[in-house]
Amino acid sequence: MKPILIALLPIFIAISYSCNSTAVDESTVMREEADVYAVYVNKYYITQPWAEFKNKPFDTIVIMEETPALPSSYAQNISGLSIKPDEDTVKSFLKRNSPAMSESEENQIFIGRYPVNPSINFNLSHKLISIEELNRIYNAGSFREFYRKYPSSRGLVRLSRVGINHDMDQALFYFAQEYSEGGGEGFLILLEKKDREWGMVSRYAVWVS
Repeated sequence: MKPILIALLPIFIAISYSCNSTAVDESTVMREEADVYAVYVNKYYITQPWAEFKNKPFDTIVIMEETPALPSSYAQNISGLSIKPDEDTVKSFLKRNSPAMSESEENQIFIGRYPVNPSINFNLSHKLISIEELNRIYNAGSFREFYRKYPSSRGLVRLSRVGINHDMDQALFYFAQEYSEGGGEGFLILLEKKDREWGMVSRYAVWVS
């Protein structure tokens, strides 16, 4: 029996090495995630025209300090993207944002799951707020109180974790912006990296109000 085990040892080592070599290191994913956030926020969020905020200052991005939970239907909404993400991109996105909300939770929107990436950095300053602070603001007067406290913001931003494929050249995440009572939208964002630069290739509106 021992000779057989010795003979199989190189095969086990090769399999182990293969599995480890294809695994994406989480610290690398976190660095890429911060870059993905920065590209989308700087190129597409900050620069978008806002009729609601015309001639108003904008120098602070207010972000929930925890990622939102995603309802199970988001897996189906991914099919709405005009460019279909790789299978491993989708798996990474769903895994890094799991667990999805249960049916009993889906009426309790935006339940925090994970801390937002601490390495986020944008062309404008940002402020992280907790669900406790947000509840206090809403209880004191909703968005009127929000803009009293953050007058140079454009509402509230929520970021999911980013799913990234094994080749580290495709990324998928959820981005939501809320700027008034009943006013906001949430998107699934697909980016691809070309010549070492991330760029958006598809965006799907999950909800608009």
